[in-house]
Amino acid sequence: MSNCIFCQIAKREVPADVLYEDEKIIALNDLHPQAPIHLLVVPKKHIPTFLDIQDADMVIIEGMIKLMQRFIIKNGLDKTGYRLIINGGSYQHVPHLHWHLLGDR
Repeated sequence: MSNCIFCQIAKREVPADVLYEDEKIIALNDLHPQAPIHLLVVPKKHIPTFLDIQDADMVIIEGMIKLMQRFIIKNGLDKTGYRLIINGGSYQHVPHLHWHLLGDR
């Protein structure tokens, strides 16, 4: 989708503080952090919401899970605590699947 900010970030049309990138996923620091550690993990494929995940997308979802686990351990959040958030409906401000990792409060 041409007007989707996460699609634009994934295509490097819009700058972002990118922490990780591969062919299927991009991770970045949240522009408006709600905790000392607040990052987003986003599939490069435009998947509008959690409910739009298809069987063919499971390889992407598995990659997102593994990346979240690595970020949790890398930042020591496995010892101090963390929150994983997936928003939907009126709570989802950008209509492109993305997961928030918050921690280190």
